[in-house]
Amino acid sequence: MIIPKNEYLLIKVLKNENEGKGILLPDTHQKEEFGVGEVMALAETIEDIKVGDKVVFDKLMLVNAKIEEEEIKFLKYSDILGVVKNE
Repeated sequence: MIIPKNEYLLIKVLKNENEGKGILLPDTHQKEEFGVGEVMALAETIEDIKVGDKVVFDKLMLVNAKIEEEEIKFLKYSDILGVVKNE
């Protein structure tokens, strides 16, 4: 198991329902550079988010890594735009 450090979270990017459908227009593609991911692990210093929470983030801020053939994605806590709450 990987435990993120220094205000980082390990996230699993969730697929967008509309991803891959329709025609990609260059002007509109840049407008949808956000994503939703599930928190898989986080640094000990992060207190207001927990494993299993879903967060909204800017896709350009992801740090991609490949460890033992597995793609993992790190996100800095300050790059989280919001937390998805199901009420």
